[in-house]
Amino acid sequence: MADVSQHAAKSGGRLQIGPRLTPATKELLDQACATRMLSVSELVEHALLAYLTPTAEAEQTPGIAQTLATLQARVDDMHTALGIVMTLLTPKAPEQEPERPKIATYEEMYGPIEPPPAASPVPEPVAPGRGLRRWLTRETS
Repeated sequence: MADVSQHAAKSGGRLQIGPRLTPATKELLDQACATRMLSVSELVEHALLAYLTPTAEAEQTPGIAQTLATLQARVDDMHTALGIVMTLLTPKAPEQEPERPKIATYEEMYGPIEPPPAASPVPEPVAPGRGLRRWLTRETS
């Protein structure tokens, strides 16, 4: 915080202040004075006047709270619009094919498979008969 000495008024009605600056700020102040070809007191006075004097624009513009509220409303609108666009641009999942009917198994269609019947004894071969041969070779008398 600056020390203000009200009793140390210079000629021209100016007061002397003794601000406490960091070395980096003092360096920037000296560079700005050299660039603009002004004394430190003139540059500080111009800066303070520019900072402390309200401008006509500032009086006409709405307050910071109103500006922030307007910006927040616009950001919310953009967020909503972006959500809609993303929904429209997101590819939909492919439609699933309808479930195919189940193919019935043999047992479901015809019942359980029964084991083959027990093997029957093999019939004995018949001795060659003479009956047919006799009939065919029969002599006619």
